[in-house]
Amino acid sequence: MGKLAGYRDNRAGLIAAAMLTVGILAFGPHGAAAVVDLDEAAALEMVEQELQGGSVDYNEGRFVDALEHFDAALGRSQKYALDELTADALAGRAETYKALGFHGKALGDLEIALGLAERQDKTSVLAKIHGIMGDTYRRIGEPEKATEQLKLCVALARQSGEQRTLAVAMNDLANLMMTTDRGGEALATYQAAITVAEDAGEAGLVATTTVNAARLHWESGNKQASASLMHAAFQKLAALPAGHQKAYGLIAIGSLARELWEAEARKDGRYLRLAHGAYSQAAGSAEETGDLRSLSYALGFLGQLYERTGRRQEAEQLTQRARFAAETLDAPEITYLWQWQSGRLLRSAGRTEDAIGSYQNAVASLQKVRQDFLVGFRGGRSPFRKAVEPVFLELADLLLESASQDVAGNANVKLVAARETIEQLKAAELQDYFQDDCVAALQAKVKPIDELAERTAAIYPILLSDRLELLVTLPSGLRQVTVEVPSAAVTEQIRSYRILLEKRTTRQYLRPARQLYDWLIRPIEPLLVAENIDTLVFIPDGPLRTVPMAALHDGEEHLISRYAVAVAPGLSLIDPKPTAQEGLSILLAGLTEAKPGFAALPNVEAELSMAAEIFGGGMVLKDEAFLLGAFKKNMSERPYTVVHIASHGQFEAEAAKSFLLAYDGKLTLDGLEDVLKLSRFREEPVELLTLSACRTAAGDDRAALGLAGVAIKAGARSALASLWFINDRASTDLVTEFYRELNKPCATKAKALQNAQLKILSDTPYRHPGYWAPFLLIGNWL
Repeated sequence: MGKLAGYRDNRAGLIAAAMLTVGILAFGPHGAAAVVDLDEAAALEMVEQELQGGSVDYNEGRFVDALEHFDAALGRSQKYALDELTADALAGRAETYKALGFHGKALGDLEIALGLAERQDKTSVLAKIHGIMGDTYRRIGEPEKATEQLKLCVALARQSGEQRTLAVAMNDLANLMMTTDRGGEALATYQAAITVAEDAGEAGLVATTTVNAARLHWESGNKQASASLMHAAFQKLAALPAGHQKAYGLIAIGSLARELWEAEARKDGRYLRLAHGAYSQAAGSAEETGDLRSLSYALGFLGQLYERTGRRQEAEQLTQRARFAAETLDAPEITYLWQWQSGRLLRSAGRTEDAIGSYQNAVASLQKVRQDFLVGFRGGRSPFRKAVEPVFLELADLLLESASQDVAGNANVKLVAARETIEQLKAAELQDYFQDDCVAALQAKVKPIDELAERTAAIYPILLSDRLELLVTLPSGLRQVTVEVPSAAVTEQIRSYRILLEKRTTRQYLRPARQLYDWLIRPIEPLLVAENIDTLVFIPDGPLRTVPMAALHDGEEHLISRYAVAVAPGLSLIDPKPTAQEGLSILLAGLTEAKPGFAALPNVEAELSMAAEIFGGGMVLKDEAFLLGAFKKNMSERPYTVVHIASHGQFEAEAAKSFLLAYDGKLTLDGLEDVLKLSRFREEPVELLTLSACRTAAGDDRAALGLAGVAIKAGARSALASLWFINDRASTDLVTEFYRELNKPCATKAKALQNAQLKILSDTPYRHPGYWAPFLLIGNWL
């Protein structure tokens, strides 16, 4: 069990697990070539033996053993300065690292191998290295780099006559086209890859490429073509000798057949039989070769089939065997799948407490490898929601259901456990969005979740498929309120509310605003009134991140008329600490001029001037003075309390594409973090980051994650930012009024924003919430 741990190095072997989980299987093994030179025969023989051993172990799915062989080959080839074999050893190790999900290590080895191969001008080795590199870039979500590398591989493989390398690269290139919505090109490329593989006599590669083509046909809606290709691939794989490629190919067929069966409402028994046969043969192949990784997947997915056909006893037995194989491998990235599956089976059997324990084990396994799992996927195609989020939500669902039925006095313990589960989910979501394994640690000083200020309530709305759960943290304790409305209905109202709020010439927003109030606020009103609450802190879930709670309406007035409102990505990620009234220092940066694609913001000049006046001065960087370098220089020279940026900002579904606009370019979220990072290591970090001209796309839950987490990412205690761009004058008036209120003795940020929004609301031209509601206070509300 300890072997894999020695190679884990904080990069778990999760890519194959995730690909299998979400139904995207892409194959393309690159074998390591052995180069024979009779000079220094003894050294060469030793290295070649290790390379051969590594290749055999890799092809049989024994990746940890393969790494040991490639490590040994690398050590000896370097000792004897056998550069060509060193390149082979590095390429073999990189391919194995890639299979285990260690993408950073793989790319590091490949860069060195590439340099060695280029010096020797070995076309065949260069082709192989570019191919592995291209598929690695594809897996980490960098399609441009992947395309470049794979095209280089194709050209070099054709030049050198390396048919197998060419077929693998074309298959990988088609996989890339599939993920970038180029289905027609992908299909043609798969077909070309199959032809090349057939000419090369690579039956296994023919079969696995055929499986990929079958999946593409299915995703394109051509189920008949998909089924035909699946059966053809099944026959080819069944005829192969036992091995890792055979097992994984059969698992891919089984998974695709299962999806087709479910798409046909489980009516077509042919797909069910094909899935069962493919998984069973995969398990047999894996057992024969001792391939525990393939065995775990095959048994586990076979258990899923039995689960979905109601044969729980067989499902439980197969699931336990799959989990044992994964645990023997010390592979929590696989183990969590079967712990999760076991939890579902136990729940269906009515064994609630055992099910909770199994789910908690699954979450614990995910926590061990979460950062490695999430960082492996970029480019907006993260499998997070499908592969990880359900585990957390289903555990929370089970705990909440159990708490509501508890008669043994343990309800509060289960409510706390449910809330902590959602906290873990929110931290994982932010990490997934920012692709930053340190983002959850960027908080200044974490406080226990129940240490809220007086007259403050924290509200967790948890959207579940069949109901809405409201967890309310009050000064007197934690309460659970269940609203019998499915998440689909809530989401529909949220989408309508957001779109209509931006139509500032109508009052059509009132209908969804009232409906959402009836679901989110009215059921908990008695609790709020009983404890004299005046501040609400929402920890929004999913689509709720895209809308302002302040504009919810009870039929007579908006929520902001009775409560100060703030939002937080998670209460364990912030420090609810009052703002010091003395010694505040402010950096004001803004852009008044138009830039390509962005309108001028003429009121920014007045906004900066009034803010400086309110705070009694401050450093002002306007227009040509607001350069990225100047901003960074000023932040590095003085510990500012408030950082105000009055310029266009956009939050996209991908953090890397989110930015703030400076005079000479775009400041990305990573760039903002770099500028403010010194503040995180001061005793007192940046207290408030204000972004006064931002926007996120309506209905884009993932883009809203960027806005929700901007304070955490930037290392600030709190942020004031807008969900959508509003009238320049209204924005200036609201922000300056917020600063006036904040500058008053004993003011909290939440109360300051409430008073500022109420003042704008009282001004007839800006009464519509489209002008004042989009501003959110995120993070520390005190």
